[in-house]
Amino acid sequence: MQSNITENPPLSLAHKVLITLGKLAQRADVSVDIRTSFNESLSEKWIQKLPSDMAAFFRQINGIYYAWSFLDEQTIQGIYFHHLQENGKKIVNQKTGFFSLPCFSTTGKVAKELPLLDQNGAKWKTKGEAIFFEGTQDSKGTFLFIDKTGEETIYDWSNDGEALKIADSFSEYIEQCIRNNFAGSASNILERLNESTKLRTPFEVSIEAIESIDHSVLLEYNGNKLFSKHFDAIMKAFGRKERAAKHSNTKGAVFSELFDDLASITEAQAAIILAGFGFSNGTKEQLVSFFHLNTALTRLDIGLKYKPTEGIPNAKDYDGWKDKRTLARAISLVPELKKLIQQPPFHPDLIPFVQEHHNHSWTPFVACIHTEHNNRQRKTVFSVLYPTDVTTELQTGNKFMSTAPPVVPTVFNKVLLEHPKLVETN
Repeated sequence: MQSNITENPPLSLAHKVLITLGKLAQRADVSVDIRTSFNESLSEKWIQKLPSDMAAFFRQINGIYYAWSFLDEQTIQGIYFHHLQENGKKIVNQKTGFFSLPCFSTTGKVAKELPLLDQNGAKWKTKGEAIFFEGTQDSKGTFLFIDKTGEETIYDWSNDGEALKIADSFSEYIEQCIRNNFAGSASNILERLNESTKLRTPFEVSIEAIESIDHSVLLEYNGNKLFSKHFDAIMKAFGRKERAAKHSNTKGAVFSELFDDLASITEAQAAIILAGFGFSNGTKEQLVSFFHLNTALTRLDIGLKYKPTEGIPNAKDYDGWKDKRTLARAISLVPELKKLIQQPPFHPDLIPFVQEHHNHSWTPFVACIHTEHNNRQRKTVFSVLYPTDVTTELQTGNKFMSTAPPVVPTVFNKVLLEHPKLVETN
């Protein structure tokens, strides 16, 4: 369904992190390794324990291991946020997968496992609580310290136990990381990052065919996707006797027939149809919009070809080129094709750098009705439906290169793509 958004929503702190990491992965001179675990929710125990900016961040990114290095160097840079378990009791190291206690008191028994020294080498005497959120507890990490007055400070904890203050808040620390591309403060690395560099072009996008289509194609495609209970409910609403059990091979055609007399469809019937596609209390206006009934449609056969590239884990075994979400990411970074991506309800700069799960409220294109894979060439041809007005300048045979990185975080967390104002409060 087309979004009514006319300007880009603002970026949250978590969004900025993902975009920064995505742009790093585009560089042809770096190697990347990424593991993520985005959760649907963060427990109230954690929300009450963490500062509001940190709680908002972890609601959007709850656990990520992102390591990168230059291809000609061994030094590993990156960010290693622990995963905060929903029960509010434990964290999981994204790199090792091990559980560990998330909090410790500087005067309690647990503190003996993680001795803290001030910058003069003396044992800490400050009372309060520290929470590890980045790094590894057995080597070097970053933690938030909250003293008994509630004042917050961010420290680095080194191998020798010394705690060095690096920021006054979580947001300040993350902004520092973003400015340094999660590369610490090593001057030689920062200098290299500031130099212009070649970007990878792992994907070739080609226009294989262009054809105007009738709306029945889209209607049949959607009708065939209906669950039996939804198909049966829709048929009942229209006084039809057809049932999914008897029309498993023709559900789409039967469903399409309902729209032959669009004017006669009632608001109640429209709501029942849309309920089968994940909408509640849908209207007839939404029905027309969702199925693009007032818009001419064109089918594009778009080829997506992947070229294995150095620095990407398991590059030769990568099969993301078969995924329509990867197609959307690749298209979004081709200037001549960007208009093919429908305006999302989140900031469009996120599209090329996260592998998100599309839902019924937004998809990057009207529908992807067919795919054909060629494993030998590492190429998929997607049959994708678009409003005709965004395809008029394209021609069969057009080819474009895309700098979309092959490996990016897979977003299972719908909160990540929400408007920041919805998540940055307790």
